[in-house]
Amino acid sequence: MDLSKLKMSQKIAGGGAVVFIVAYFLPWFSIGNSIYSVDYSGSDVGFLWSTLPLLCALAVLASIAVPLFAPQVDLSKSLQPVVVFGAGALAAFLVILKLIIGESVGVSISDITLDRAWGLFVAAIAAGAMAYGCFLIFKEGGGDIKNIGASMNKPSGGSTPPPPPPPPAN
Repeated sequence: MDLSKLKMSQKIAGGGAVVFIVAYFLPWFSIGNSIYSVDYSGSDVGFLWSTLPLLCALAVLASIAVPLFAPQVDLSKSLQPVVVFGAGALAAFLVILKLIIGESVGVSISDITLDRAWGLFVAAIAAGAMAYGCFLIFKEGGGDIKNIGASMNKPSGGSTPPPPPPPPAN
């Protein structure tokens, strides 16, 4: 495994994914008052807001790691750039949206507060970095953001063109 073979886009996306995976276990929300406080990590927030982005980060890491461990596998000529871009963008969208929306308190006691904790900010920055790296991977793979459908319809590198039709019979 030679990490020097990684492109800058892969380093950015992979680094963002690794930091996001760590941030998943950090406190995202804190609830309490002046006497006590309880922290909630990404795993406590819910599947849509944290676990789905975690799975996207794992997919991004896998798409970067597979060519490192198996050099004969070339994912750059497949749908990999489009899928990686989609995974990174989805993860960043969901985490940043959760940062904006926040969380609600289930009780109506006035002295209890619910605040965003520092882990959510780390997760949002990491997801943004991962999405940026995934966008660069997408662009390096020949993707065009203005015509993403054409990027998805590119032929995969391993297929051969169909044979020519037979000559007409005399």
